[in-house]
Amino acid sequence: MKKIILFELNEVPFRILDNYVSSRPHSFLAKFLSKSRQYETFTEDNIALDPWISWPTFHRGVNDEQHGILHLGQVADQEIDDRFPPIWKRLRKAGASVGVFGSLNTAITQESLRDYAFYLPDYFAGDASAYPETLLNFHRFNLELTRKSARNVSRGIPWKGSFGFLDATIRGGLRADTVFELSSQIVSEVMNKQNRIRRRAMQPLIMCDLFLKQLAETRPDFSTFYTNHVAAAMHRYWAALLPGDYKAGELDSEWVSSYNEEIPFAMEKLELMLRKIVRFTEQNPEFSLVVASSMGQAAIAYQKTYEFLTITDVKKFMAVVGVPEASFELTPAMVPCISLQLKNLDVVDLRRRLEDVKIGTEAMVFSKRPDKRACFELREGYLHLFVQFDNYDGPLTMSYRGVEKSFHEAGLSMMAHEDGVNCTAQHIPQGSLLIYSPDSPDASRTSISTADFVPSVLRNFEMPKARELSGTASIRF
Repeated sequence: MKKIILFELNEVPFRILDNYVSSRPHSFLAKFLSKSRQYETFTEDNIALDPWISWPTFHRGVNDEQHGILHLGQVADQEIDDRFPPIWKRLRKAGASVGVFGSLNTAITQESLRDYAFYLPDYFAGDASAYPETLLNFHRFNLELTRKSARNVSRGIPWKGSFGFLDATIRGGLRADTVFELSSQIVSEVMNKQNRIRRRAMQPLIMCDLFLKQLAETRPDFSTFYTNHVAAAMHRYWAALLPGDYKAGELDSEWVSSYNEEIPFAMEKLELMLRKIVRFTEQNPEFSLVVASSMGQAAIAYQKTYEFLTITDVKKFMAVVGVPEASFELTPAMVPCISLQLKNLDVVDLRRRLEDVKIGTEAMVFSKRPDKRACFELREGYLHLFVQFDNYDGPLTMSYRGVEKSFHEAGLSMMAHEDGVNCTAQHIPQGSLLIYSPDSPDASRTSISTADFVPSVLRNFEMPKARELSGTASIRF
């Protein structure tokens, strides 16, 4: 029986791992892969491919049609949550000690955080909370940074909470090498303003240090750590790293040369984190390190764009369709998605209202996934809005039941793409899973379902497989 550290490397497939290793054959990551058991995973989600869906699938051992979690900020149905709890709840209920650090969909929980060895909710929490309390100021500052850099990296620093953040990180275990990395980043931004986009890779370095201190002090049976920094770079800069995935003449050569080092830079920071955690596992062999992605990414058509039309003032937008501000509460989501908790609203009536909206000439439609330029998903107590028009060139009005409003009156406006692109890669079912095992590595890359993770963890802890789980215990820790 092994203690398990789950390093959640969001959306990174073997294509990116292999590309990095082939260009850096003597890197730490190359050695890490050579000493790992390797599995190519496949998520069995059917409704949509998004991380806030695929991670619940990974954590709960059933697909999206069963767990029903489709959006950030969505409260899981209590009956379903009881039937298909995430693995940390299963283990904690069985008496195991558990630590959670930033995993998606951990911001809303009815449990006491003190029931865990440590608990830091995800980046999209509505309010700051953490256990132990030494992490609280860090989480508060972390949430503010995430809000300010929702689509484009903020130029500013929220000084108001910076002293609390500094105290939290120093007491929380910030290491000298991370301070050096942060200092080097600041210097690089002075030399080249474009390097500001690399701040996304700094946040997880700090988090990793704090996670490691909690890990060393509490030594839980099962723990999680989440990072999205490589996935964020892949979405934007896949075409710059792998121009061969695109048609001849499709890419802007100047754009490619400007951004072709962004994914490798993110991977270098990944190596720094893995090196520290591997050192911990080698010093504490009762721990097994699992690196998993839940799904992957692959190239999509490249389109150069510097702005997109979206909802920027949801209060104005909802007022146009006759919904007062007191009837909803805005909850964090990933731009351009908007999530609202509804208060005493008739969802049938609200659906009719939203379907009577036209943005330019395009009607809003109901859709469980954000697959239209203007759509929404609605259920009792919850509304998810999605509006994104790249390179919009239509009428500058929104109409509701025949009454036209200017975009400004309706809360719509253009938002910048600071790096001249929306996405050059999107989600695919295939992902990666690695078990660091220097004594018995296996590079053959067995193909497994992500639903296999939960049964495998239960077997590791000598717990019976729950009958409702669809996967098999195929992973060796």
